[in-house]
Amino acid sequence: MSSTDTPDKLLIACVQDLYAGAILMAERLPKLVPVIQDAALASLLQEQIALSQAQADALQQTGRDTDGPANLWMKGILKDAKRDSKSIAPGPLLDIALIGAIRKGFAAEIVSYETAIAVADALGDMRVRTAAEHNTIQRQEADHALRELLATITRKALAGA
Repeated sequence: MSSTDTPDKLLIACVQDLYAGAILMAERLPKLVPVIQDAALASLLQEQIALSQAQADALQQTGRDTDGPANLWMKGILKDAKRDSKSIAPGPLLDIALIGAIRKGFAAEIVSYETAIAVADALGDMRVRTAAEHNTIQRQEADHALRELLATITRKALAGA
């Protein structure tokens, strides 16, 4: 494993990490859709699957190396979501748990994108900055939509309890 000892190498590490996370989302979120009961949540998740691939593509188009190590935090978050899908009964409670898991992934991405933006700014790399800022905005919008769905699904679940 090489040492990240320059700002340029740090930016490469950021891009690689974000790329690996987006690919994991694109590959693993489809496995969660069939267990979701709420139609709006399933639809939003389908959109995020396509968006994850588009975000990975945008990172590749920056010209930076995207071939890096696995994204361990995203792998862990998605592993927890998979475990929830097998250990929580299908219905509103599972939907609520999955919203939490997916939002954890989005939060981790947003924070990582902010780091990439700061480093790209310092280096004057507008291609990375532009892609990272665009991807951040998209994830923030999705997170907001998930937060609203969380409130709606939770209210419905508690009203029926």
